[in-house]
Amino acid sequence: MMMLEADAAKVTDALSASIESGMVPSAMKAWHTGGDMFGVVVPVDGLAARLLTFADVGGWGRFVPGGHTAVKIGGEFCINETREFVVEGGIPMPAGSVVFKLLDGGHWDPILIYGRSARATGRRRARQLDTTMPEYDARKPRTVEAWRTVSEKFAEGASGEVHLIGGTGIRPTSIWVTREFEALKNNPAITKIVQVDPASGYTRVIWPE
Repeated sequence: MMMLEADAAKVTDALSASIESGMVPSAMKAWHTGGDMFGVVVPVDGLAARLLTFADVGGWGRFVPGGHTAVKIGGEFCINETREFVVEGGIPMPAGSVVFKLLDGGHWDPILIYGRSARATGRRRARQLDTTMPEYDARKPRTVEAWRTVSEKFAEGASGEVHLIGGTGIRPTSIWVTREFEALKNNPAITKIVQVDPASGYTRVIWPE
C-alpha cells in the first residue's frame, strides 16, 4: 500500500503511522517496541497506480474498499482522510526514490536515493496479516494514547446526528469526556449529539445546548 506524500506528512511518529496506514504490522511493531520507522518516497509519474481491491489484500480483515485507510474498532471502521493506492512491483525502483528514517517531530532523515539501476524487491501489495487495536488497559500509557487518538479521529470523521450510549455513570476522565466530545463539537459536519440511557431508554440532546 502507498499513500500520497501530502498525507504522509501527517505521520510524525509510530503511533500516527499505525493509524494513518490502517494498522500495518511494521508500524504497529515499531509503536509497541519503540523501534525505528522507515519510509520510501517514490515518484509515481508514469507508473500505473490504482486503488486497492480485495484481491490485492488477500483476505486481510482490516481492509475496507474506497481508497482510504481505516482502523477497525469494535466491528466498525474509522475511515482516515489518508488516501491509499497500489503500484505493481517487479519493476525498477524509479530514479529519485528516497529511503528515509522518521525522526522525532515527523522529520525525515534521507538514507538512500535510488538511481536508475536500482531494482525494487518484492511486490507492492498489502500483506495478509491481521493486526488489531490493542486491548484497552488504563495501566499502559501507550495503549491509552492509542485509543484516545483513534477515538478523536473517529469523532473528527463523523457526520450528522451522533448518539452517545451511556447514562449518568460516565467518568469525567473517560476518553469520551477528554477527547471525543470536544472533537465532535468542533466538527462542522455534526448536527446534533444525543445521549441515550441504555437502562431507561431516556434520551436528551447534549449538544447544541
